[in-house]
Amino acid sequence: MSYSRTGRSIVVNARALKSAKSANGASAATVPVTAIPSTSATAAGFAPPGWRVEKRITANLDGVPPADLVVGLTQASGGIYAGGDGSRALVLALGRTGGFRRAGVAPRLLGCSVCGGTFWGTRPMPVTLRVAGRVLTVRQQFGSNVVTATTHRIAWNAAAGGFRLIGLDSSVTDRRTDLTTATSTNHLTRRQTTVRRRGSTVLSSRTRTVAVQPRRLAGLT
Repeated sequence: MSYSRTGRSIVVNARALKSAKSANGASAATVPVTAIPSTSATAAGFAPPGWRVEKRITANLDGVPPADLVVGLTQASGGIYAGGDGSRALVLALGRTGGFRRAGVAPRLLGCSVCGGTFWGTRPMPVTLRVAGRVLTVRQQFGSNVVTATTHRIAWNAAAGGFRLIGLDSSVTDRRTDLTTATSTNHLTRRQTTVRRRGSTVLSSRTRTVAVQPRRLAGLT
């Protein structure tokens, strides 16, 4: 799915999302940004002691060669800066001659491996990272009777000199009643659409213009 200034993305109420993650055991333990090296020749070099690379993507994020890195870190056995629950962190690094420079860290965006709730049972909660058109998408799903699914869209902002959230897709579904509420906000156009549906039947839909604040990578949850 491509994303543009005329496209739409989805955002869930931040307070509800935080509560949902807490209910499913999300850890408050995070990796200090200072523990992650500022430069490295490889993805593995951005993993602090006790952490390892779980996912790695080579892509052009800032439109300037050489290629950049998306690194998903996860807690290794006996790791420090972690809560003993398979904590995760996201590192974005820009390619430079001879290696990569850390350009952003999201220490709280990726849910821990045991934060999926009964929706995933005993399986580790997956996190999907993809890059298309210089936009990084981060997809997650967690919960029990009530399941939350989110897709963050993140892009390089040259004027700000950093990565920013440009869209957030989210839906909250009560599996007992088949009732879903989804709110769609495009942070570039400030257009927001909220839809309520039961199964495939749309109960209500509303589109409006809203105020949005720039959100840096480090503040995403």
